[in-house]
Amino acid sequence: MALKSFISTAKRVTDVRTFLKDSAKGNSIKYTSEQNKRDVLYVPMIKQQVTDENGNTVEVNSIISIEADIHEWRDSSNNSFHGCVCMKNVVRTDDDGNTINDGTCPFCDRVNDSWAIYNYRKNIEEANCKLTGDDRDKFLKEKGSSFRDEMKIKAAKPYMYILVAKFRTEGNQFVLDDSGMPEYDLKVWKVSASRAQALYDIPHNTGLELPGCTLVIKYPDEANVMQRAGHATITATNQPTIAPTAKYPALADKINAEAAKFDWEGISKAFPEFEGMSTAQAKKIMDNSFEQWDSYQKELEVNKDAKYLEYVVEPVKTAPSTVTPALGAVPVPNIPNVGQAANVQMPGQGVQPTVQQAVPQQAAPQQAAPQQAAPQQAAPQQSNPFANMAPTLNL
Repeated sequence: MALKSFISTAKRVTDVRTFLKDSAKGNSIKYTSEQNKRDVLYVPMIKQQVTDENGNTVEVNSIISIEADIHEWRDSSNNSFHGCVCMKNVVRTDDDGNTINDGTCPFCDRVNDSWAIYNYRKNIEEANCKLTGDDRDKFLKEKGSSFRDEMKIKAAKPYMYILVAKFRTEGNQFVLDDSGMPEYDLKVWKVSASRAQALYDIPHNTGLELPGCTLVIKYPDEANVMQRAGHATITATNQPTIAPTAKYPALADKINAEAAKFDWEGISKAFPEFEGMSTAQAKKIMDNSFEQWDSYQKELEVNKDAKYLEYVVEPVKTAPSTVTPALGAVPVPNIPNVGQAANVQMPGQGVQPTVQQAVPQQAAPQQAAPQQAAPQQAAPQQSNPFANMAPTLNL
C-alpha cells in the first residue's frame, strides 16, 4: 500500500515567534529566488481566536504556515543529498493496521556516528597537516567546513513553510488581469529559523505586522543560491505606490480567501522531505550509508590497529568494505595514530561518549594528499530562537 505523505506530521503554525534549505521544476508551488530579480510578495492572513497572557480570548491576525523538523542526509551510493521529516514520536499505520512508523527515528539514531566520522577524519587531517600558524588554522577551518557539509546525516533542524502570494511582473510593471488588478501565484516559502526571525523583525521594526504585509525582496546577481539569499535585501511596506493590496483592498480580500482554502497535502511534490517513508526504509538507508563505519567498529573489537578507509580512493586489502568511496575521498597513504576522538556535544543533546579511534601508522613513501578536516570542536547546541518571545503574536 502506498505510503501517505508526511505532511500530516507537520505542525500548523500562525506565529513566527512560536516557530523558532529543493529540486522541484516548472511552475512549482515552491517559492524560489532568481538572480538580479525583484520580487513583491504579500503575506496572506487569517483571523484567529487566541488566549493572551492574561487568559483573555482575543482576535489576532495570523500568517498561514506549517513547521517541521527536517533531517538532511547524504546517499553514499551517488553522493546525492536529501531531506526527510524527523520521525521521532511519529506513529502511523496504513489502512490495514500495519505499522509504518513506530515513533523511533533511524536518522536521529545515526547523528552520533556521523559526528564520530567527522572527528575521525579531522583528527587524521590535523595529524598530517604540516602547515603552521595562520595558514594551518585557515586550512583546517576550511576542511572542517567541508567535512560538515559531507556528513552522512545531520541533526534535524526546524523549518517554517509560509504561504505567500507572489505578484507577477514584466520588467518593473505588474501584470494585470481582466479586472485591472495585479495577477499573483500562491507560493510556499521554506525558511530557516534565522530567516523566520528576520521576517518577523523587518516589519515589526517599522511598525507593521507580518500578516497582511507586503515584502519587497531584491536579490543580487549571485549564482550561488545560499549567497543570493543571504545577500538579499528585504523591505516591508504597505504603501499604495508599492503594495498592490494597499492600492486594491479587494485584492487582499481575494488572496486571503484563496489562501484560507490552501491544501497543504500537495506540497510534497515540491518539498520531497514530506514524502512518506517508513521507519524500516529509513533504517535501511542509514545502515547502508554507515556500512563501512559499522564494519570498522566491529573490527576494532578484535584488532586495535583497524582503520576506517571509506574516504580512501584505493582501499587496501584490509578495507572493511568495498563500497564506492565517499564524496571528498582522496588518497591517504599516511593514517597516523591519532588516538581517540574527543567528546562531541550533539545539537540538542548532552556530551556524547568518547569514540575509540585506533588508527596506527600506515607505511607509505609518498606525500599524503590533504584530507578535509577542521579543528576539534563541539557541534553547536540547537535551541529555539523564539523561546524568549511571547507565546502569541500580537498582530
